[in-house]
Amino acid sequence: MDTTDYELWLAINGLSKHPGKEEQYNQENNGAGITVANGNNRLSIGQYQNSINRLSQYVDYLRELDLGYIKPGLAGGVVTGYGDPQPYILPNVAIGNDNYRANIRYTPEVDGVTPETWMLNFEYRLK
Repeated sequence: MDTTDYELWLAINGLSKHPGKEEQYNQENNGAGITVANGNNRLSIGQYQNSINRLSQYVDYLRELDLGYIKPGLAGGVVTGYGDPQPYILPNVAIGNDNYRANIRYTPEVDGVTPETWMLNFEYRLK
């Protein structure tokens, strides 16, 4: 496997929206992560201040379709900070180019854990 095919990205984790419950949850999810990408495959690790004001750490695999500037995909992983570690599979849409991108993700309500959430983060290519 040729390692020159891999890209390294810096993720800036940042914003969330909890429709109808904005006053009850943290909307600013500051944190950072690193993503290693190869073609349509992306593996990420990082941390952020979650919606219930706890530190969350995550490991995440994202598989995308390359439609030019828009890349829909499906992410799966595990996140901490909500009691027991929580596995997930979530839709993701990336908008960007070869050096910058924004990721939009949707999480349905998880009863007793977190409400319906829209998330936004930004990535910058390092290599």
